[in-house]
Amino acid sequence: MGVSFTLIRGMLLHIAAFLLLSVVAVSLKNSLVVIVVVLVLWSFAAWSTGPTQQYNLIRIEPKYSGIMLGLNQSMMQLSMAAGAAIGGLAVDRVSLSSLTWFGTIGVAIAVVASLFLFSWIRQEARKESMPQEHALSD
Repeated sequence: MGVSFTLIRGMLLHIAAFLLLSVVAVSLKNSLVVIVVVLVLWSFAAWSTGPTQQYNLIRIEPKYSGIMLGLNQSMMQLSMAAGAAIGGLAVDRVSLSSLTWFGTIGVAIAVVASLFLFSWIRQEARKESMPQEHALSD
């Protein structure tokens, strides 16, 4: 189990939490405990990929880890701002309950992009005769 496994599984858990939150929020409006449990699951899933990504960036090129982590943090901030803008438009134009669906779409796009990226890394590793474990695992 390495970086790709952890990142993909974390994002899939994120999608599951969004879908569960959507169902729970509509069907169990009066069950605060269930909603809080699902929100904790969502929070765990949402923040599970950050440390893995940071570890991966440090591992890729330790000498330039400060620059890579700084760029990663900048992109995270930009992404959060874009997500807030999209969420604001979704609430304004569609409904508050649509937020989980917009979030699900965003995370699903990230899963597909990650799968393509990890597949490409594996192909490049095979071309260079580098062991696959070195390319994607701890």
